[in-house]
Amino acid sequence: MLTILIVSLSGCICAPLSGTSPTIVPTLTVTPGPSTAPVPPTISPIPSLNTGTQIIWKLPSGDGRLVVKNQVIGQDAVIILAPVSDPKSAVLAVYVKGEHEWTVDGIPDGQYVLYDMIGTNWDDTNKSFLHTSEYAKFDSTLNFYTTATESKVYTVTLSGAAGGVDGLSTAIDPGDVPSLAR
Repeated sequence: MLTILIVSLSGCICAPLSGTSPTIVPTLTVTPGPSTAPVPPTISPIPSLNTGTQIIWKLPSGDGRLVVKNQVIGQDAVIILAPVSDPKSAVLAVYVKGEHEWTVDGIPDGQYVLYDMIGTNWDDTNKSFLHTSEYAKFDSTLNFYTTATESKVYTVTLSGAAGGVDGLSTAIDPGDVPSLAR
């Protein structure tokens, strides 16, 4: 809390004791000024999307399901699917906040390459993170199929340990991730 004080000095003349000259003794008067409530610092929110936001959806409807578990603390992820026949063309991109889980329903039969980007400060104009800690490509393709009795469900857990540490994905250059720009 900020308090402003107004201080004024005045004096009084004290009667002299016998044989001395008069002295001036200062007195202090304090007048409280207007006070203001504390102002909290302004902190800009970190740009982010809601979990489940579809950045790209260029797929017909299907019965496949992809469960994404983002276990990375403090960083968000974008999961990207591209067909094996054209691995640089994203057909699905979904945003998942750190420590969140999301299920993508409706993936049609087909073989897909799975990529992820993990980072902070989402730039919606460029469809990328301003601060990216991981670009990865999963080592196995996802083969979604539907039969009369079942449809394929994949579960992907993101730990932020690309580059062979998790044994499931490989770190890649940013230019190797399919573009999310429309």
